[in-house]
Amino acid sequence: MYQQFQEKMKPLEDELATVMRKLEQNLPKLEETASESTGLAKYGRGQLGSSIKDLLRSNPERAFKPKEIADELNTKSTTVSIWLNKYGMTDEEIERIPSGTGGKRFVYKIK
Repeated sequence: MYQQFQEKMKPLEDELATVMRKLEQNLPKLEETASESTGLAKYGRGQLGSSIKDLLRSNPERAFKPKEIADELNTKSTTVSIWLNKYGMTDEEIERIPSGTGGKRFVYKIK
């Protein structure tokens, strides 16, 4: 009985092994196309903060919207907004200026 089971499973195991090998060979190609398609830079939390501050320091006369900061840093604007709302609020170097109606939107500049 066990031998019959092994005989039935052997072709399936071989086929699965072949499929896994093909996937492993194609995985680097798929990862390259995924990273190339977005084209956005990824930052760590501390790295993003220092990049934002460097951008604001290089343009001290200008106030930036989070979208403008993200465009300059080639990253997602939601990532920049989250960082600014979480860490930028307490940062002593970054000035947060309300803009628009309701005071829910902000622009940022260096102090």
